[in-house]
Amino acid sequence: MSRYAKSMVLALLAAVCATPAAFADAPKPPPGSAMAGKGIATLKCAGCHNVNNDSKGSPNLKAPPFVVIAKSKLATVREVDQWLQVAHHDMPDLGLDAGQRGDIVAYLQSLSPQDPMQ
Repeated sequence: MSRYAKSMVLALLAAVCATPAAFADAPKPPPGSAMAGKGIATLKCAGCHNVNNDSKGSPNLKAPPFVVIAKSKLATVREVDQWLQVAHHDMPDLGLDAGQRGDIVAYLQSLSPQDPMQ
């Protein structure tokens, strides 16, 4: 794993650990459409994250590329869904409904089919 990818995973871990939500008890988002998720991610997330299926850096160096998030063992479906529901330090409230969150999760899962998020 490259030095950049390691730093992005560590940043994701720090952000997830700092989130107060009880991820284990949270329901999973509804099943979504990867195609719709890519469109939503392009509109809502691409200003900060690289949302493409590659590991190039993100526009905001603090925002891990979607591929890094998708392949991280730390990013479960529930955690990502919770993360998308509230604003965080350096991340705005995206105003996504449950269906949109499910679509983004489906898109993230499509980026790492050999190692799907659980």
